[in-house]
Amino acid sequence: MHKRCLNKTFIKVSRKILFAVIFLAGFFLTGGVCAQAGEHPSDDSSTVERTAIRNLIKERQQLYGQYQSQIEKRSGIFGNQTKNDIRKANDILQNLIATDTRIFMEMENIMREKERNLGTKKFENISKEYDLANRNQKLIEYNATIEKLTRSLEEAKKINQSQKAKLGVYQFLSYLALILILVFPGYRFIKSRFGTK
Repeated sequence: MHKRCLNKTFIKVSRKILFAVIFLAGFFLTGGVCAQAGEHPSDDSSTVERTAIRNLIKERQQLYGQYQSQIEKRSGIFGNQTKNDIRKANDILQNLIATDTRIFMEMENIMREKERNLGTKKFENISKEYDLANRNQKLIEYNATIEKLTRSLEEAKKINQSQKAKLGVYQFLSYLALILILVFPGYRFIKSRFGTK
């Protein structure tokens, strides 16, 4: 039950992050403020960084799809997730968080580059359109979200440890049942052949 709540919470947070990443990437990738200032976005020196963000977003979407399919994978003996299933999901989750971090770093680099290249006139136009304090607040919120995801990852690791313990018990009971299933008919056969009548 706790695991499902954790997964639902992670999915909600991941969707919010994905929306924010796509929104910010779209803002920067389409030229955002440059288009308003009458410049063509391809004239900007950060086109390489924009391409990198596009690639990172595609990579993130692929990782998210892999994570979703891995979470729903249940290849255990009783229809449960195996520890390998959980490990793979955790690995994908770590890659997803690393990709999010790289996306935020690339966007921060673009913002720094824009700030460096802006003249006083461009800066005044940008100030009217985009409040710097708001942007910093959003970055703080994104960092808080990354911290929440990191905590979720730690909780998932703890769940993974408890699943390993449960898996050991299930394996023991499975082996015991298998032994009983194999030994009992043999015992009855020997008793009926050589037993006292």
